Amino acid sequence: KSWTPKDALAVEHWSLLFWSVANFIGSLVGNLIPMEDYLDIVDFALTAMFIYMIVMQIRNKLTILVSFISGVIAIVALVTLKSTMGLIVATLLASFIGFMIEHNIVKKGEAKGNFWLKKIKPKVRRKMMQYSSMDHFILIICSMIAAFIPRFLPLKFFSTRKIPEWFNEWMKYVPVSLFTALVVRDLFVNTKTYTFVGLEYMAKLLAAIIVIVVAYRSRSMGLSVLFGLVAVAILATFLTV
Repeated sequence: KSWTPKDALAVEHWSLLFWSVANFIGSLVGNLIPMEDYLDIVDFALTAMFIYMIVMQIRNKLTILVSFISGVIAIVALVTLKSTMGLIVATLLASFIGFMIEHNIVKKGEAKGNFWLKKIKPKVRRKMMQYSSMDHFILIICSMIAAFIPRFLPLKFFSTRKIPEWFNEWMKYVPVSLFTALVVRDLFVNTKTYTFVGLEYMAKLLAAIIVIVVAYRSRSMGLSVLFGLVAVAILATFLTV
């Protein structure tokens, strides 16, 4: 079955709905659970989610290269600037480098069969869900309440303006660059002193590798986060988190 705009809309609505409900439940239940001794482990859930999103962004080898470049730049920028501004620098630079590489390949007419642009297609089958019109209506209302303003204002602004094609090509490398920068910050940088820690957080590093494998094979965010938390919890008993 081919992917349709209706399928994309359903995914967005379900995602926003579960995100809203999960945050509400978490705010009520979270304070009842003593988590002071396990904060480092729990924090890895966000890192695991970012890793999953990176894997979902991988379309070709160029995307992997952009991710690697973003990670290197993020470490250098964070340590140098001593602030989260390093994340922005890494995201913009890495995504722009990816855009320039692809632009030059396409400009030379070498896109077809190119090593960097050849698509990577994981062998995974997912079951499709069917939704009624009422389901979509309810989800649309929930989504509007959760995220109307930040989605409406950019649409209003750009609806009367033509976005340059080069800008769209550049922006498609922003997600993988940003998520990589965030992951690298959690794994290789002390966020209090903004110093490079190398392999000090070995438990998280090994757990991150497990998350990459699970995300690539399952294409499931839930399984990726679950395996990541279990892995880092077990490894933390033997290694530094």
